[in-house]
Order: sequence, then structure tokens, then C-alpha cells
Amino acid sequence: MNTSLDSACLTTSIELLHTETWLTHRLADLDGHAHEPLLRRFATWHLLPTLRARAARQPLPASARRFAGEQFTYAQAFLAWLDEHDLDLRQCGQADLDSWHATHPSPIAPH
Repeated sequence: MNTSLDSACLTTSIELLHTETWLTHRLADLDGHAHEPLLRRFATWHLLPTLRARAARQPLPASARRFAGEQFTYAQAFLAWLDEHDLDLRQCGQADLDSWHATHPSPIAPH
């Protein structure tokens, strides 16, 4: 029995479970909000598959879960900013993205 490997697998499973639970709660808080479907797709088709693929290659540290949470929160803030500026994501152009980034520097550093 390889205790180190067993421990790494358990840690990875726990980190994935924590992320899925956290996302479930965040999305439930957005129930009925216009951004909920888009954020759900972002979580389902980008955040979780990215974490699962990483977990398949190596143990998943808690920092990976935090990073996914930061990405979700940053995406949610961006959509709120679009609303505040009467913009739709489909209309958003490079000047709008530049304005967002100039006023909202990313707290996220890729891992």
C-alpha cells in the first residue's frame, strides 16, 4: 500500500469536492439572475474540467481550488461591470476590455 499516493488521491478528491460544493452554493445564490446561466456554463465547461484534468496529472493543491474560485469571482465581477456600463457581453469590444482591465487589475496569477 502506497500511503503517499493514497493521501494525494484523497487530498485531490477533497479539493475537487470542495470546489464543486463552493460552485454549487455560489450558483444557487445567483438563481434567477441574468448571469447565472453564463456563469454556470463557465464553471461546468471551463473551471471544473480544468481542475479535473490537472488532478489527473498531479495532486491538486488547495491553491488550485482558490484559483478557480478567484476566476469565477472575477468573471462575475466582469459581468456586473458590463451591466453597470449598459453593455452586453456580445457587444463588448477591445476598448471595453481595455477599460475593464485598466480599472480592475486581475488579482489572479495563473498557477
